[in-house]
Amino acid sequence: EVGTYKIKLLNGYIENGENVTNCVVGKNLKSGKGTFNNCNGLTELDLSIWNTTVVTDMSQMFNGCTSLSLLRIYNNFITTNVTSYDNMFTGCTSLTTIQIPSDFPMDSRTFLEERLTEAGILANVTFEVYQGYSLTSEDANSVINEGEVKI
Repeated sequence: EVGTYKIKLLNGYIENGENVTNCVVGKNLKSGKGTFNNCNGLTELDLSIWNTTVVTDMSQMFNGCTSLSLLRIYNNFITTNVTSYDNMFTGCTSLTTIQIPSDFPMDSRTFLEERLTEAGILANVTFEVYQGYSLTSEDANSVINEGEVKI
């Protein structure tokens, strides 16, 4: 049924997410492997409070998200510990915009550009700078590993 639902990521990923069209994901992530793999109905994804500081594997994170056009991330999308990233953006043929804050770490942006190049889509993607916002700790704690999903 069409609507907005609270979800929890089970085993670190959305299983059978073909019908997910819009998602805001909570703050703590331990593994990014396959998180949105084949969520081909997903058009917008807000990871603005997602903390990836301890993540080492981002393989197939957005693999097969053929309808994803907008990805919003914040400066806690840290990639310094990532060692596995095969097929991270493979099949993201609709991706045109990645929104980042003005203080987004350059090494994380370079990491994203390299993954987009590997997927053959960098030329189609624009990095759009936005003025970040700050969440209260209460806001952040209310969405730990949860998110709103519009189906």
